[in-house]
Amino acid sequence: MKNLILLFLFFFSGTLLWSQTTFPRNGVKDSRDGFYAFTNATIFKSYNEKIGNATLLIRDGKIEAIGKNIQIPNDAVKINCDGKFIYPSFIDLYTNYGMPEPESAGEKPKQSPQMLSNKKGAFSWNEAMKPEFNAVDHFKVDGKTAKSFRAIGFGTVLTHQMDGISRGTSTLVLLGEDKEHLNILKKKGAHHLSFRKGKSTQSYPGSLMGCIALLRQTYLDGQWYKDHGNEKEKNLSLEAWNDVQDLPQIFDVEEQISALRAVKIAEEYGKNYIIEGSGREYRRLDALKKTGSAFILPIDFPKAFDVEDPFDALQADLSDLKHWELAPSNPALVSEANIDFAFTTAGLKKKSAFSANLRKAIKNGLSEENALKALTHTPAKLIGVSDKIGSLEKGKYANFIITSDNVFSKEAKILHNWVRGKAYVIKAIDHTNLLGVYNLTVGAENYTLQVKRNIEKPKMVIKVNDSTEIQVKYSFSNGMINLSFKPEKEKSEKVLLSGVVTNTGWSGKGTLSNGDWVNWTAGYTRGLPDRDGDKKEKNDKK
Repeated sequence: MKNLILLFLFFFSGTLLWSQTTFPRNGVKDSRDGFYAFTNATIFKSYNEKIGNATLLIRDGKIEAIGKNIQIPNDAVKINCDGKFIYPSFIDLYTNYGMPEPESAGEKPKQSPQMLSNKKGAFSWNEAMKPEFNAVDHFKVDGKTAKSFRAIGFGTVLTHQMDGISRGTSTLVLLGEDKEHLNILKKKGAHHLSFRKGKSTQSYPGSLMGCIALLRQTYLDGQWYKDHGNEKEKNLSLEAWNDVQDLPQIFDVEEQISALRAVKIAEEYGKNYIIEGSGREYRRLDALKKTGSAFILPIDFPKAFDVEDPFDALQADLSDLKHWELAPSNPALVSEANIDFAFTTAGLKKKSAFSANLRKAIKNGLSEENALKALTHTPAKLIGVSDKIGSLEKGKYANFIITSDNVFSKEAKILHNWVRGKAYVIKAIDHTNLLGVYNLTVGAENYTLQVKRNIEKPKMVIKVNDSTEIQVKYSFSNGMINLSFKPEKEKSEKVLLSGVVTNTGWSGKGTLSNGDWVNWTAGYTRGLPDRDGDKKEKNDKK
């Protein structure tokens, strides 16, 4: 018996340790486990599967159930999404979100050419080759930039430092505003390359030919180092180079001919590059299709040229005019060629232009299904995280957006963007769920609380009698509600209540006018009569 008790204590203590986090919490912990039910919504489980009048159930940052006729537990916070749409949040594979600005390792010599790297340590002789750079070691949450991404539907980005020929590894991060350790989804997402040497102050390479030669030589050096190098020297860059070869390889090119150049190198060394494209793929579509490469397409379509002045019109290059005409068709043409592709916000001066450009691409032939695929399914597949994000299925992260209409319609507004089960509210949708009459119990006191329809948000009052009512100030967001009111108008003391809204009612704790703490509940009793619920709305319409 004694051994049995000791065994129980061992497993119990182990469970406590496993459930802990390794970082301290600053402030009061919300003991709820993030349990929400989103009902009556049109839900896109994936780019090609839609469910009408459906329910999404999430708990502790992950999806617990999705579909029709789902039983909603009483302790779930219920959010009515009638008339709303729910989609998997978008994924951008080509960003430098949260990355420091790249810097050169030293100053360029004023007279003689610089042949060797200024970087201290057992690294590559050439500063343009930096496979040892790991974005995860430098990533910092940037609340302002994250907010701009979330506003256009993104919940996850792949981020790296855009500098050099071998740029090192990227990290896949969520666009929440918690600490870094809560937003890192995959430490090393991909190895990034380009034909540009970046901030390096060395003289070599000084041309495209030199960049290609250096890249090819590094592949050869990496193989030699793998076979013999450790016996002769320690080269941290080549070690890192060999370590990143099993990751997805993303190659940044500036035009379609360079995409073909990159693919030639990939074929030579047995690689399969994902090409971060130029938006001009339509110029060599057949050749690019034969490569079998997937693409990350920018959506920074050029603006129309100002040709009101005939002399200015003479300066417009024909190729630029053709690109202005054909660029919006590029995604549709790539899709028709059966080339896998994802979208990126890279190149946009303002991220707010993304949605309008996406609608322009759809207007020019891209189907809505393939547009959603390029924003969710394909990027998740390319980076190897389809088991976590990219669709809404049981066990995956609760990364989704709630919209007022079909996300690709001009009238659609993104209302909420949920990142790993945490709501980022752009425009509130849940106030109308409160309408009705409630029995409010605060300690030993009982009140009749009415929540009436209003223009901006419902109005709350406590009905004392037919001619007297007490105004109630309140805030409601993300399942949490706060109320305050004066039981006696001539006195300044208020009753302050704070609690949660669940499927069965409201409850929490608060303080009375004298400062005493009490428990409180509010139980729904009935709907409002038409004259109470609609009177304000009718008056405003007159």
